[in-house]
Amino acid sequence: MAQTETPTRPPPRWRTGPLATWALLVPAMLVLHPYAGLVQDARIYIGRGLADRDPGGLGRDLLFSEDAQTGFSLLRPLMRALLGAAPPDRVSMALVGIGLLAWLAAAVALARRLAPDRVAAAVVLAVLALPADYGTGGTFGYAEAIATPRLFAEAAVLGGLAALLARRPLAGLALLVLAAGLHPLMALPGFALAALLVLGSARRVAPLAVGLAAALAAGLLAAACGLPLFDRLFVVMDPAWADVLRARSVNLFPTLWPADAFAPIACRAAAAILAGGLAGDRPGGTPGGVRALFWGGTGVALAGLVLSLLFGDRVMSVLVTQLQPWRALWLLGVLGNAGLMLSVVGLWRGDAGARLTLAALVGAWATQPEPGLAVALAGLALGLAALSAAGRLRAVSPRVAAWALGAALVFAGSAALVGAAAVVALLLPLGRAWTAVGPWPYVLASGAVGSPLVAAAAALALAPGAGPARRSRRLALGAGVVLAAALAALVWDSRNDERRVVDARGGAAALDDALPPGPGGLLWIGDDSETWFLARRPAFFNAVQGAPGLFSRGLALEWADRARLLLGLGFARPSDVSLAAGSGQGDAVRLTPEAVTRFCADPRRPAGLVAPGSQLAAAPPGTEARLWSPPVPFRHLAEADGRLAWRTTDVFTVVACAASGAVLPAPSP
Repeated sequence: MAQTETPTRPPPRWRTGPLATWALLVPAMLVLHPYAGLVQDARIYIGRGLADRDPGGLGRDLLFSEDAQTGFSLLRPLMRALLGAAPPDRVSMALVGIGLLAWLAAAVALARRLAPDRVAAAVVLAVLALPADYGTGGTFGYAEAIATPRLFAEAAVLGGLAALLARRPLAGLALLVLAAGLHPLMALPGFALAALLVLGSARRVAPLAVGLAAALAAGLLAAACGLPLFDRLFVVMDPAWADVLRARSVNLFPTLWPADAFAPIACRAAAAILAGGLAGDRPGGTPGGVRALFWGGTGVALAGLVLSLLFGDRVMSVLVTQLQPWRALWLLGVLGNAGLMLSVVGLWRGDAGARLTLAALVGAWATQPEPGLAVALAGLALGLAALSAAGRLRAVSPRVAAWALGAALVFAGSAALVGAAAVVALLLPLGRAWTAVGPWPYVLASGAVGSPLVAAAAALALAPGAGPARRSRRLALGAGVVLAAALAALVWDSRNDERRVVDARGGAAALDDALPPGPGGLLWIGDDSETWFLARRPAFFNAVQGAPGLFSRGLALEWADRARLLLGLGFARPSDVSLAAGSGQGDAVRLTPEAVTRFCADPRRPAGLVAPGSQLAAAPPGTEARLWSPPVPFRHLAEADGRLAWRTTDVFTVVACAASGAVLPAPSP
């Protein structure tokens, strides 16, 4: 009798798995990505929304009158509407909270296309806990807890890739289009990887090659015809503009990156390549999709870096420089960190050769402060994996592999302990005031939290699924959820006292009384957006104004001209103007009557300035000076004699220029 086969059903689209495992990820996301307030590029997008609502005031600021960046994002009109309903600090916090949850949901959806539930949860935890920065200087990172369109665009890209792996192309395309509407630059590598997933995973090499060639030809033809945007491809950035960007925005030019910026790239690429070779396809998924995801994502990121090196850094094509293809490294950051966990699980369960490969990989990640060694070990891991796959490491003794892996793990653990000790040494001089500086981000940066969490995630993934340990694991997970939720409630809002005052306009009434009248530009020395969010005035100069100079030559050159003026007067430091000059602040700026007179006589007719400390004697005749005290002392790290120390400012001097009634030029239409 012929046997009939029972048709197999695809697995359900969502199985909760152990509830505590998934529940742990929500507080873990909040603990590991704390809210920092109106900082970094959130200043641009929140400030843009305020400027749109006040075109005759804040809208006259140099950045917002010459803005050629935020108009490419759907977040701009949304931000303007939200700021009409709530103050900036609440809008920012709400957007970040929603964005982080959306990012987490997308990461979970993608991880579940890569591995079974328990391993998938460990993968997500590793992605959240491992360093997320890419480029140099820690300026950019994935899943940033700041109110920018990058956070939402990344979530849409990850969700789109997950949908493609699940054979849902329409949903995947819709999410990628949404990502492009939010932040086109972050979506570009997602589209490239999507093409590789759709065609490359099915081994349709010829259609893929034809499609890439057609896209390249269409772009070159559009540039040759002078179509808007594409016409910038053959335009070379002039030296004056390029010099400003090279000083202000080092990330745009990979040849200026320090060597330690390339160690994470090598380690993540090695982990992603290994994961692509180890991971198999999930039931109901795209055949070959997981391998195409990891290998294709690595290729897209490295190709973006090479494009930036050749055509943005060397040729200085305006279009390529503005597209910033090096930003595809954000995708390698996610895939590389996920690949590390998958590699740990897969190699640990292998033979002695596989564990020797794992030892090299762990050693590479642990030695990233020594980039040469890290890159060599990453290459060694790939070489050992190739030899193991060819069966040439069968003679390796299990004892040798165990010793090598143990040494790598001990070294990685000691690095986390050194980082924890450095944070204690940094915060100890503050005494009881250590809570005022928002210490949690410093703790996270040390690796004292991330490294143990990655180890715990690996243990979770490798633990047996059944047996006596199952109940203990569930109890540990339940306790972890409770503790993580309590910690998240305590540390997620990690703003320091100064940031809370600035974001919520604390003490604004007294400051408004002290500020000079009129809409002229205000110089707040050491400005970290105090002029925009605390004083609600156009800034004569601050560091963030130069960030969108990539998209506006006029803005870049005007910003640089103001920077030269302030450097000459001693009102700005090299680190305010050039990232290559280092970070931190040195000795406090001391005003002199001569310098204030020259500043107030500038043809741009500033309204006045705000300087730290009591400096009433520096006000020249014809000007007026007052003191303003913030509700709480402002504390920040300052560099003195080559060492970092905490500086406290509890009073500011406000000097009104005689020509305070002057106005700035009207915004460009």
